[in-house]
Amino acid sequence: MLETITRDIDAVLRRLSGQLEGRVSTQADEGYRAACAIWAKPVGRRPRAIVHCREARDIQFAIAAARSAGIPLSVRGGGHDWAGRALCDGIVLDLGGMRDVVVNADIAWVSGGTRASDLL
Repeated sequence: MLETITRDIDAVLRRLSGQLEGRVSTQADEGYRAACAIWAKPVGRRPRAIVHCREARDIQFAIAAARSAGIPLSVRGGGHDWAGRALCDGIVLDLGGMRDVVVNADIAWVSGGTRASDLL
């Protein structure tokens, strides 16, 4: 049973990877450890995959993939989460590549991965 679930989740992640502007990192990929590192300390959570989002569609596809596979989903913005809440055992949406800031006279748009330094 567990092997079938794992195979199904792996198939969902492969399909997701083909749909994205960004990329999907798994534990077997180089850079995975850095992609799930948090600022203060390790928290012991090892995400099944990290989706490096580049645009809103990447987020939509990743949410649909997590739902279809029945696995947890969390969001990691551009800053630090010292408590480790940005990581889960399922799919982590890494918004660090979405750091756009657009300012007009009346309104500002700030993407999910924006850091304070981007606003300055």
